Amino acid sequence: MRYSWISANPSGKLAASLWTANRIAVIDPDRPGEARQLPHGRPRSVALSPCGRYVAAGPWHGSALTVHDLR
Repeated sequence: MRYSWISANPSGKLAASLWTANRIAVIDPDRPGEARQLPHGRPRSVALSPCGRYVAAGPWHGSALTVHDLR
């Protein structure tokens, strides 16, 4: 899997944009082989909340921001 942009929170959880696959991957360091994937059109910027409950993503072109609740 090839990632474009990655963000981490204090607990080590990662959010990565999968630009060509139109998805965001959320990776828990305790279970790296079980990445949770969320659909998102051409994700570029990604960010995780400090608590790890939310991931935000925005596209390369445009001003739309999507916030996903990971619970």
